[in-house]
Amino acid sequence: MIGNIDRLNFFLVLMACGVACLAPFGLLVVAYVVLGPLHYLTEILWLEDRQFFLPKRYDSRWLTGLCLAGVLAGIVTTFLASNDATWAPNLAFHTQQIAVTAALLAVATPLVLWKFSGAQQRLVALSAVGVVGSACYYLYDAYSYFLLLAVLLPTVVHVYIFTGAFMLSGAIKSRSSWGLGAVALLVCCGAGLVLFDLPSWLLLETRLASAYELTMGHVHRALAGWLPWQSERSAIDANSILSPTGIRLSRFLAFAYTYHYLNWFSKTSLIGWHRRNQFPWIKVIGLWAACVILYAVNYELGLTVVGVLSLLHVFYELPLNWLSIGAMVGQLQNRLRRCSTVPSRSQISLTVE
Repeated sequence: MIGNIDRLNFFLVLMACGVACLAPFGLLVVAYVVLGPLHYLTEILWLEDRQFFLPKRYDSRWLTGLCLAGVLAGIVTTFLASNDATWAPNLAFHTQQIAVTAALLAVATPLVLWKFSGAQQRLVALSAVGVVGSACYYLYDAYSYFLLLAVLLPTVVHVYIFTGAFMLSGAIKSRSSWGLGAVALLVCCGAGLVLFDLPSWLLLETRLASAYELTMGHVHRALAGWLPWQSERSAIDANSILSPTGIRLSRFLAFAYTYHYLNWFSKTSLIGWHRRNQFPWIKVIGLWAACVILYAVNYELGLTVVGVLSLLHVFYELPLNWLSIGAMVGQLQNRLRRCSTVPSRSQISLTVE
């Protein structure tokens, strides 16, 4: 069964990459609006069945609180940034720090919860992490910390890097050549879409560029500034989603998000959420339909409301991300140990004699 899933994912990577080349704006918007909410809802239910991979039943409340704090700080920061008052930018700098610290604490929370069982110990440990994170924010490059933790972590890192890590961990464990091939294809397609220009006649559905800008504009600009080979001039050019570099970034984001959703739904038999006893399908379908309708009625309001659900599922998945990365590292270490203990030819000949 795992081999069939790996083969399916290999071709899903190709399909997502092909459609992203042809229609990046339309693909990103459709995937984000239609597949996104259903992914968030079903994954949260699946994680809830497994206690969010945390030691205690109500440990997920730590992540819920951090998500709400980050969302509130982000809304306040956006409001202050658009305010004409002279005091607003300075205050926005501090509220932005709260959003960044909330994201940092969410990353550290699973490690703290696994290490400490007492509420007081956990609070002290998380407070120490928050103090260190705040110090880094104020003493060093605050904007880079903001981009990494508040923009790229819940977007590109989540949908592309963590997805690749999940796939690699599973492929190593099952020793699946199709699985390893899917991981290699995921990396090659992502790199190719960013590095190479495609014929201009493929640039279709530009009427959806405004919706793409509302959805991924902040992530797009963050990637444009972080590309290591970009000169200052080309980085500015990349901020325009219709520029050559901007088109490359839009194709990558459309590919990464679409495959992330398809990868989740392809694991139906492996994850087994469709076999969950008394699965609340009516509630899930109802909430999913409400999200899609909200997008149709007011797209910007839909981005705000469903964005909370999106961030919540990212935070809830962080414990599993840590476990997957740890499992992958452990599997690679075991493979290296086995390779290092293989007997040499002289040892083999002495044994035979």
